[in-house]
Amino acid sequence: EQGVTRFQLNPFPTAEPAAKRARTGPQAESDEKLQHDKTPEQQQVDRILVIDFGSQVSHLICRRVREANVYCEMRSCLLSASDVMSFAPTGVILSGGPHSVYDKEGPHLKKEVWSLLETRKVPVLGICYGLQEMCHTLGGQVEPGVKREFGHADLSVKGSVLFKEIAKDVPVWMSHGDKVTKLPPGFKAIASTGSCPYAAVENSQRLMWGVQFH
Repeated sequence: EQGVTRFQLNPFPTAEPAAKRARTGPQAESDEKLQHDKTPEQQQVDRILVIDFGSQVSHLICRRVREANVYCEMRSCLLSASDVMSFAPTGVILSGGPHSVYDKEGPHLKKEVWSLLETRKVPVLGICYGLQEMCHTLGGQVEPGVKREFGHADLSVKGSVLFKEIAKDVPVWMSHGDKVTKLPPGFKAIASTGSCPYAAVENSQRLMWGVQFH
């Protein structure tokens, strides 16, 4: 994998601004005391967890999140539900990776992790392999592509809060051999290229988004 998107996605559009979560009165005093007892890392209201599937650019994803002034940490895709609970993310990003989701050695999130994310309504953004992992796990289908796609592609955006304030046609970077051929129930395509009809997908009710590009 190489390269990153040339524009800024709005990864978790449903996340409530921190200011709206502010409280006043006795509750505020109690919250302030709890905050005082936490480490500086734990005091961050917005916390993004990047789950790494072996991508060459996972650290770059973390850096981009931090450049947006949002606290971010990376964990292995082998993490447990308790690891996720301990970090308490307000959003999760699933990285790309070199494997195929249908291979025996292909890494997958534990079912308990998926269950926890849905139960706690944590927004999830899958990138490349992360998108394929999401679709494969939730009832879609991923198959080998006829030809590996590597390089620039023209993305046609159909409309979604994920692409807020982004042009309808933008250049992106593709690096994949497999592709999603069937979406899970409840998902829909929100962007495509000439060779990839599911270049970006979403299920806004389940707070899940995915992009095939970087």
